[in-house]
Amino acid sequence: MVYSDVIEQSVAPAFLLGAVASFLSVLNLRYNRIIDQRNLISASEPDQVLQMKRKILTRRARFLNRATILALISAALAATLIVASFCYALLEITEQRGLPALFTISLVFLGVAFIDFSREVVASRSEFKD
Repeated sequence: MVYSDVIEQSVAPAFLLGAVASFLSVLNLRYNRIIDQRNLISASEPDQVLQMKRKILTRRARFLNRATILALISAALAATLIVASFCYALLEITEQRGLPALFTISLVFLGVAFIDFSREVVASRSEFKD
């Protein structure tokens, strides 16, 4: 396999890495916001309503933590896929069955991360129900 072919085949995993990086940025911003809100509630005087809000924020933070871990695994798999592609080309290995599997597994992890993110969004919207 020619290196230019490997570069062409690495475009999709590279875009996946970029998407995961943007997604991680969003997750991190939301997580920091939750921590700030939770710290404000912790500094307040104890009240049942405030304690309920604190529990909701903790639940939302758990969703974001799990989504972050899953997104990081997805990014690691995508990076592994790119490295493996170049290693296969360098070693002139033509059998590349594992590469599509790595990409698919990476997308599955990212999909589950999106599900956890959506759960956090739903939890955050539930605070505004009348």
